[in-house]
Amino acid sequence: MGSARPELVSSVGAADPDASLLLAAEQGFVDATNRARFASTVRAIEARLARGALVFRYLGDDGLPGSEGAFGICCFWRVLALVALGEKRAARDAFEELVGFANDLGLYGEEIDPDSGEALGNFPQAFTHVGLIRAAVALERDGAGEQAGAEARRTLARGAGS
Repeated sequence: MGSARPELVSSVGAADPDASLLLAAEQGFVDATNRARFASTVRAIEARLARGALVFRYLGDDGLPGSEGAFGICCFWRVLALVALGEKRAARDAFEELVGFANDLGLYGEEIDPDSGEALGNFPQAFTHVGLIRAAVALERDGAGEQAGAEARRTLARGAGS
């Protein structure tokens, strides 16, 4: 978190953000005194790590073979961050786009292929579903998500076989 940068970054001396920083407001790391820095962090993540509603955890070599897809839970963390910033419409729009990546049973994988929309990695992935639920609750509590809450309930009901 170099003081010369307006946004938070993945580690001291790093140039790029990590999508886990989308949780900074929810975890109490930022408050009204550094809201502008959190907004700058969200914008940097959107500019460097997002493709539409899809968000990559980080870019760069992680020592593992192959390329990564967008990390499912990170996509829903962005919804939480947008709610925290008061950007209700953008949060709801992102949520509704993400709901479309569930399969016919309402299940998500660990990652989402940004080109095909297909599930990648571990499947089904509980963390992604936890992100879906937390984002729907945040939207509903904020008054921006009556539709989002209904979409999440339908997605989860498909997964439960109802």
